[in-house]
Amino acid sequence: MKIKIPDKMVDYLEGLHYECNARADLVAFLIRSGLKETDGFDSYHNEYMKFHTEYEIAKKELETLYIQPACQPPYKWDLDFGTKEVTIIAS
Repeated sequence: MKIKIPDKMVDYLEGLHYECNARADLVAFLIRSGLKETDGFDSYHNEYMKFHTEYEIAKKELETLYIQPACQPPYKWDLDFGTKEVTIIAS
């Protein structure tokens, strides 16, 4: 089953996804470089945690507003940022 999601919500989720991945890459680089005990690491890690929390909340909102009304659990879902559609697979 596919459901069209409003552009504004998809754009918001995509932005949070990008920010999470960018911070995760920076944090991983700093760890590999032996810079874990630095202010820079702490700053990027805190930013990552903030964006990750916002992303998880936004995903739950999408699930509550669009997926749960359309399908009974258990299910898996995937949001395609390009098509702005959620694919739901009953499991």
